[in-house]
Amino acid sequence: MAENKYSKNPRAEKLMGLRPEGIPIDFPEELGYLCPRCGKKHTLQWSEYKSFIWCEACNEDFPSPLCMPDLKRATEIFLDVISDGLTRAAEKITKETFLEAAEIVKNLNDYPSGADKYDAGWCDCAGEASKRLERKARGEDGRQD
Repeated sequence: MAENKYSKNPRAEKLMGLRPEGIPIDFPEELGYLCPRCGKKHTLQWSEYKSFIWCEACNEDFPSPLCMPDLKRATEIFLDVISDGLTRAAEKITKETFLEAAEIVKNLNDYPSGADKYDAGWCDCAGEASKRLERKARGEDGRQD
């Protein structure tokens, strides 16, 4: 069985997400980063995980603030990482909350047969609310009244 060439960190992936594909303008060594384990800079690459740096020599992903020897810059990087992580979490929670609410409202449509007109009207209203919640969760904010 072939061994993985790159380290894997499922927790980093879950918490921070994957870095988008693309070509970096600057490499970590050009920005002053050093590996916190081996001290090398020419072996560093941007990790597949957002806010992480991967060291080829150590085959390990490190949070980018740990790779910055300048403590003032490391603090700023740390605060940026926290801010990005909180924003990502808020977006994820909002989307999941809207999807859950939409599912709850959809379930309101499952009235037993023989419901009176008032209940049927409520079901129509709940169905439309469910559609609006789904559009909002997908980022389609425009209301269609």
